[in-house]
Amino acid sequence: MEEKEQKILEFMKDENYVPMRPKEIAMLMRVPKKEYDTFLEALGNLELNLKIQKNRKNKYRLVEKTYYEGIYRKNQKGFGFVRIGDTDEEIYIAKGKEMQALNGDRVLVEMTEEENKIKKAEGIVVKILKHEKDTVVGIFQNNKSFGFVIPDDKNFGTDIFISKKDFGKARDNHKVLVKITKYPQNGKKAEGKILEVLGNVNEAGVDMLSLIKEYNLPSVFPEPVIEEAKRCGNKVDKKEIPNRVDFRNKKIFTIDGEDAKDLDDAVRVEKLENGNYKLEVHIADVSYYVKENSLLDKEALLRGTSIYMLGRVIPMLPRELSNGICSLNAGEDRLTLSCIMEINPQGEVISGEVVKGIICVTKRMSYKEVQKIIDGTDKKILK
Repeated sequence: MEEKEQKILEFMKDENYVPMRPKEIAMLMRVPKKEYDTFLEALGNLELNLKIQKNRKNKYRLVEKTYYEGIYRKNQKGFGFVRIGDTDEEIYIAKGKEMQALNGDRVLVEMTEEENKIKKAEGIVVKILKHEKDTVVGIFQNNKSFGFVIPDDKNFGTDIFISKKDFGKARDNHKVLVKITKYPQNGKKAEGKILEVLGNVNEAGVDMLSLIKEYNLPSVFPEPVIEEAKRCGNKVDKKEIPNRVDFRNKKIFTIDGEDAKDLDDAVRVEKLENGNYKLEVHIADVSYYVKENSLLDKEALLRGTSIYMLGRVIPMLPRELSNGICSLNAGEDRLTLSCIMEINPQGEVISGEVVKGIICVTKRMSYKEVQKIIDGTDKKILK
């Protein structure tokens, strides 16, 4: 669709172009009959985005003014800024000039004052292209016949009015997830409907749950993804062992926090006869289990990373993998990608290679235990 829109704009930019009706433009652009509907849709999008406009005779022409598209960021004091595309250029939007745009909305801006040495460029929002959010987390306030939600995002730009029929099970001072049913318009606040009660604002764990809902974090894995993870099993396939370098007869350690559940790296070091050191770093070979374009791969791509929060983790992979077959648990055979390095006493890497390996961790250790070994303060650990 963007390609069609660009071709229409290029056609209208020609110095010989005069305002025309849609059928005239389509004829001169040789638009096939079967593509006429999508052509009209492209015209509609261009008009909607203020790139073209109709004159009094319903003929299309280019918009003479220049509009800038960007994301509106609102300040608690009422003013805001619009960053233009991927640039660092920002346009200042004074309070009352934002057309009731909300924090994060994609908007079109007309510049009213160019940037100078004293201040930034100034402008006004002329159109809201897309609202960033359709759900918001906040504190519910009950006024008997109606209620409203005060968003956690102090820059959001509006409280949300809730009619009594849309309270659901929400009570005063409950933290809630609200669906926006009407966006601010003509000086009126947004309206919404309570989707979920997260708990009392002072209840333990509600703050973390609020963050999960606010940023739409994927805290639950789809059932097909979990089933695919379970099919990976909890034991190494013996048929894979001959394809690997076998490190299972060596003393290898994991070093993690005491409460860690997913152990994804292990180490081993020995001093060589030439005075250098041989360092082995073994990383869990997740790629063996998460195949390209599998359900697990697509879900991991969607999540991007594991998210560590106070008291909880939102993992990138199901626990059947992250805490199971892909976790380098002591006494269990595990597949790895292993980096073998020779390092001199000055810490310089002399040589190195990466191989596919199989290990069996000798002992799980914590940072505190390792520090005691370094300090020589715990004779029991040293033994």
